[in-house]
Amino acid sequence: MNLVSLSIILLATISLCYCKITSVSIHYQKMKKAQNYSYIIKFSYDIGQGSFVARAKFSKPLIQSNREDNSTLTLAVVIDDKWEEFQSAETCKQKLEVARLNDKFVIPNDGRTWGPDLTFTLAQVVRRRTYFFTILDCEGVLNGKNPSGLKIDIQTEMLNIDNSHFSSEEEGFLYPFFFLLIICSVFLSKNMQRLIKLYNKEEELDWAFLLANVTLIMQILNIFFEWIHMLIYSSNGKGSFVLQLFGQLFGIAAQFTMAILFILISWGWTINYSELENFDIYIPLAVLLGIVHMMIVGLSKLTDDESHKFHQYGGFVGWIIVFLRLGMFIYFLFGIKDTLKTAREKVKVFIYKFVIVGSLYFLAFPVILFITSFIADYVQHRVITIGTLVMQSIAIIFMSFQFTSKSSGYNEVSIKANPLLPYGKLD
Repeated sequence: MNLVSLSIILLATISLCYCKITSVSIHYQKMKKAQNYSYIIKFSYDIGQGSFVARAKFSKPLIQSNREDNSTLTLAVVIDDKWEEFQSAETCKQKLEVARLNDKFVIPNDGRTWGPDLTFTLAQVVRRRTYFFTILDCEGVLNGKNPSGLKIDIQTEMLNIDNSHFSSEEEGFLYPFFFLLIICSVFLSKNMQRLIKLYNKEEELDWAFLLANVTLIMQILNIFFEWIHMLIYSSNGKGSFVLQLFGQLFGIAAQFTMAILFILISWGWTINYSELENFDIYIPLAVLLGIVHMMIVGLSKLTDDESHKFHQYGGFVGWIIVFLRLGMFIYFLFGIKDTLKTAREKVKVFIYKFVIVGSLYFLAFPVILFITSFIADYVQHRVITIGTLVMQSIAIIFMSFQFTSKSSGYNEVSIKANPLLPYGKLD
């Protein structure tokens, strides 16, 4: 039995035991300042019947209370259509009027024991819905009883239809990611064979093609870590924060590396010259920009469960990356303009096509992110994930074709095809 067969069996086995469990700690003082309520978590349900289960305990015993007693707060469920109205409601009781469901949430006062499970059954008839789960203390039950630094620890379990614990926007990626991983791995294997063949023939590395393959390797690592995270998530309900973080970091690194490749070629690298001037300046600068990209995405992981965030580029992170991408696009256009000044006719024909593909690449992410602001919350993650993967795949295929096909426009104008051209940068 080969590795692919074993992987498919593993997928089939694990996919039968989906489970999602989350733990949240809420600072009571922050909750008190926010009109005695706090957001817990959100979850999108498909059409059908799903459920939500929660239990809670205090982080420490309450003051001035019989430690065998319980405190009763309120857990409220708000549908997506009413979430903004719920947030803008001036009083705690007005918020309860907006909520679709609410019930008493019993928490033992001893600071050690978990309270009884509170279960909600949620039915969606017309369309998928995102539900926001909140905790409230409208009666001020904890006033005067809360010690300094009191937290409310809450465990939640969400069950979608068909016993799936994947939120609606997260469903359906496990198998496609697996097969995409196989396809990309085969594509990389073919590319590496071509790269080695070219090296043996010319006794020199094709650095542009190598950089394209580095991008592909990072994309494969992105898909691999995300897939392993989903695999673990489907078995224990928690997944792996570290694996998902690495997956997202490799994803942004792949996008950044591809952007650098487009920029280098736009300035005439491998077309007008093969040696990079000020190499010792540009490389550290590119690495620094890449680290900034990855740090931004890494920091965004800290706000993954915020009520306003429905995908990894939600909030300020996405718009910072848009700003950086547009800056790189402008630099790309300056490079195109500079290269066209001294370009031969054949080079101009290639550059005109190249600028179209490059522009589409640089503008794709800003456009995709802009579109997500106008579509339903539970669709945003799917659109941004598929959109960025398609964007990367097209760019990698385009670059690989240019570097390996004898009939490509790049191979007709590159220094490799015209060895009599100068190897240093043209002035």
